[in-house]
Amino acid sequence: MDIGIIVQARLGSTRLPGKVLRTLRGRPMLAWTLDRLAACRSVDGLVVATTNLPADQPIVGFCASRDPAVRCHRGPENDVAARCAGVLDRTGWDAFVRVCGDSPFIDPGLVDRAVACFLGGRFDVVTNVHPRTYPAGQSVEVVSAAAFEDMRTRLRNDADREHVTRFLYRHADRYRIHTLRRREDRSDVRLVVDTPADLEAMQCIADAMTEPQWAYGLNEILELREQVVPLAAR
Repeated sequence: MDIGIIVQARLGSTRLPGKVLRTLRGRPMLAWTLDRLAACRSVDGLVVATTNLPADQPIVGFCASRDPAVRCHRGPENDVAARCAGVLDRTGWDAFVRVCGDSPFIDPGLVDRAVACFLGGRFDVVTNVHPRTYPAGQSVEVVSAAAFEDMRTRLRNDADREHVTRFLYRHADRYRIHTLRRREDRSDVRLVVDTPADLEAMQCIADAMTEPQWAYGLNEILELREQVVPLAAR
């Protein structure tokens, strides 16, 4: 099967405008996300899915400036399902991994584990968010193209088109869903950037790294967080 990664990214966050291009140690946060995903061994490609708003042109430019350039697909701002469908139309992937661009410390090993589980079972969806035992910012969902297209024909409201996998979980009797669970529940931890406080906490972790950032798996990231992020910022 051909499986690729779709990274959702836009600049229109209300709580932290422009967040995916805010910098950690002088590099855009989206660069951290893409560098870590480049270490995945189980996927056949990656596309950044952004909006067709003029305000998101900097994301397109950033993707083009990468070496090698990263493919970028543009679609409706609030219809994320349409954006994902556009990517699947362009790539012909049999399944995709959904990752958010505000996850600078996403663990590539976790992505590979989810893909291996998907390939080894007869699943429509492999997820670690339903229910969540992993930190926010480590969300991974592998979705078959067939299940996704079936879901799209059934979407009836804008909220489901924006929160693209919510329909699948509400109709778990229709889709074969497998959940990856962490032995120690760390769903209370935030490794995602939604607010200025989140960005400050991630900056503390990034500044403490002494090895190349992709050398740090989730356990190492959690250890750094305990060491360097002030309690008030966790």
